[in-house]
Amino acid sequence: MDEPFASRDAPTREDLQERTWRLKEAEALTLIRVAHNIEEAVFMGQRIMVLGQPPHTAPVVVENPGAGDPAFRGTAAYSEQVERLRRALRSPAGPG
Repeated sequence: MDEPFASRDAPTREDLQERTWRLKEAEALTLIRVAHNIEEAVFMGQRIMVLGQPPHTAPVVVENPGAGDPAFRGTAAYSEQVERLRRALRSPAGPG
């Protein structure tokens, strides 16, 4: 899935994210998504591959145990993960 919710308003986008997550869980699906929106990546991604500044010599994969839980969005852990990814995108060394 490549940016499937990009052109939606925030409430619709969040609803679609949650519905997609529930469907993924109910059907035991594996999804690979491209996201340029950090908050969406943190909500949707159990494992997030970060491609920071080139050159991309080794992928950096961030584990994200809170993914898919609507309550996660309001937690300090969610905000910390968003900031961690934001820093990783600016750095050639990846998340720190």
